[in-house]
Amino acid sequence: MSSSFVLGIALGIAVGAGGTYLALEKPWVGESKAVAVTEVDAGPSEEAPTPGKRRGKRRKKGQRANAEDVGLEVIDERVQLSASDRKVIWKGPAVVLPERNLDMSSGGGGRSLDQGEISNAVSGGQRGLMKCIADARGQAELAATITLKFLVNGDGSIGKLRVRAPSYLIKNGLHTCSGQAVRKMRFPSTGAATVVTVPLDLSY
Repeated sequence: MSSSFVLGIALGIAVGAGGTYLALEKPWVGESKAVAVTEVDAGPSEEAPTPGKRRGKRRKKGQRANAEDVGLEVIDERVQLSASDRKVIWKGPAVVLPERNLDMSSGGGGRSLDQGEISNAVSGGQRGLMKCIADARGQAELAATITLKFLVNGDGSIGKLRVRAPSYLIKNGLHTCSGQAVRKMRFPSTGAATVVTVPLDLSY
């Protein structure tokens, strides 16, 4: 008999944990890029030094400039998100169990995946999913619950996949990348299809 499961994972997998808590390092914290702005040394001036005025030391070639010699321009590379960017949308076709014609004379019919089988397969692809989310988010400050819903066919292959996430992540390739990560998961063959739902909580 086919059925649907909701699987929660928590940075090392925990079935029934209520979703994955994905804490990604903020690349912008404490690391604002500082661009050094220095003037080109045009060589010694022909003018005589003004009496009583102290001439500054000239740096040797290759010597690193210090704070007094360099002007720092701090660049904030955080992405400013609009309300449209934060809007949560679905991407992908509807994922439903296919109709089955049971042959009672065969005495078979297969079975759906159990919770342990789903947990093992998703755990193996967890790193890929996390990388997809990190790459799609980049330096944007964004927190959301991301939902992956996909069909595992009776032979263990992946069928249709749907992703629910902020449109900013979708526009930055989350759906395509997640599909590639999910298709690398190894589900056993059970003879019947199963719909798997994976919720991931993204925090910054």
